[in-house]
Amino acid sequence: MVLGTPITMRLKFTKHQGDPNDFFKLLPSSWSEGLLPLWQDYALKSEIFTLVDHGEIVAGGILVKGIPEDMHLFLQESMQWASKGYRYIGYLWVVETRRNQHLGSKWLQELARYYPKMHFWLTIEEEPLKDFYLRNGFRMVRELQNGEAHEWLLVWDEPNK
Repeated sequence: MVLGTPITMRLKFTKHQGDPNDFFKLLPSSWSEGLLPLWQDYALKSEIFTLVDHGEIVAGGILVKGIPEDMHLFLQESMQWASKGYRYIGYLWVVETRRNQHLGSKWLQELARYYPKMHFWLTIEEEPLKDFYLRNGFRMVRELQNGEAHEWLLVWDEPNK
């Protein structure tokens, strides 16, 4: 895949090479506040991929090799998927003004094109997101609850199918 390949005449999927804060500032503050203190460790094993429209980031996410720094609830499962070579997708976000344009799905499709032989996994904390990921080819592996924390672990075994 050529870096910066156009998806449409306007939209480009890119491996973000610039200041990571360009992406972080789009995230909800609770996400970025949790991510920023860990970024120095994350950056060593992570890549940020974005969808850019006319020079503006409209969607993006972080791909992590290994176990994410903030993984607590699914630590055992994290080790299992990481040891199989699966990459963790985290912080997938679409700018609110660009929602309902299938940009999250486009981001996932382009990630699968960028890494055609790669498999992926992720965790979510919001149950309505399950349907989005299931529609995009993920399968649910496990649901865990620890006190008030409730999360779901999903994997994408065959992203190019």
